[in-house]
Amino acid sequence: MTKYRFSVVYVFFIYLLSVSCAGTSVTIEKDNTVYDQPIPEFQDEYLLGPGDEIEVMYHTVSKPDLTDYILNVGDEVKVEFYNYPDMNRHCIVRPDGKITLPIKGDIIIQGLPPDEASKRVAKHYGDVLKDPIVTLSLINFNFAIKEMASLSKISIIRPDGYVTFPLIDDLIASGLSVRQLKEKVEEGYKNRKVNISISVLLAKMKSNVAYVMGEVKNPGMHRMEGPTSITQVLAESGGVLDTANLSNVVVISRSKDGKPVGRLVDLDRAIGEANIGHDILLRQYDVIYIPKTAIAKADIFVDQFINKLIPDIFRGGGINFGYDLRREGPSGYQPK
Repeated sequence: MTKYRFSVVYVFFIYLLSVSCAGTSVTIEKDNTVYDQPIPEFQDEYLLGPGDEIEVMYHTVSKPDLTDYILNVGDEVKVEFYNYPDMNRHCIVRPDGKITLPIKGDIIIQGLPPDEASKRVAKHYGDVLKDPIVTLSLINFNFAIKEMASLSKISIIRPDGYVTFPLIDDLIASGLSVRQLKEKVEEGYKNRKVNISISVLLAKMKSNVAYVMGEVKNPGMHRMEGPTSITQVLAESGGVLDTANLSNVVVISRSKDGKPVGRLVDLDRAIGEANIGHDILLRQYDVIYIPKTAIAKADIFVDQFINKLIPDIFRGGGINFGYDLRREGPSGYQPK
């Protein structure tokens, strides 16, 4: 059995020497075309995520709204009873959506147009007044909108991806651009018959991150404060290891339709020629993978396979299996 294992080690050793002497290499086809990449426009490109801070500013709309006005909390109304002037009242819609009138007491009018509210009040008094005719007029309205006008509000996207806005339900913001969120919020106010426009600004970015894997000193997630290149992220990662292959750096991005797109970047050329045109600007959620060099892969092969097959007799005798990989450089042999 020992003789068999020694034969396997010998075969692996001869194979390794033949590979190192022959200098075989793997050719990866790639597009070396260098093209200009514009700086990403964060208002359109950046996707919001948990922890991001947005500033929302509210503005009243001066143009007429052709839809019926909907009574809301805080609105002041005048209720007039034809033939019963002593029952006329000025009322403010309470937080529960009700107003208080003589004899009959509370009645809900919030959420109704004024003409429908008039009909509801008249029907409400049908059992105590003969053929009541009621007119409900708006005296002071858009109380909530006036309170919000010129208001600037900082909102933080919650861990569940939602953000809170006044007068409408919580909306999902994670995964949307700033422009898309603005359109969604304005649609929410429009559905609630709130005649208001908003401006949404990105105050702080917390989700503008890239992920670094492979032969770097500090792999993991790295936050980008603005336009950031691959070399800048690698510098923030503590630099690359000696085993890094910078000529075939893999960058995985998302396309406009959300599908992953991979490309190879030759950072050796960018650094060697001091040409930043071969470096690229990263996008949000990009993944950068730094592969190993062929020598590093051979080292792992020897450690994982050959050293584990060394007969115990050599280990017991205090003899270690040594190896020397060679590679040819401009000046001849260069030790590993």
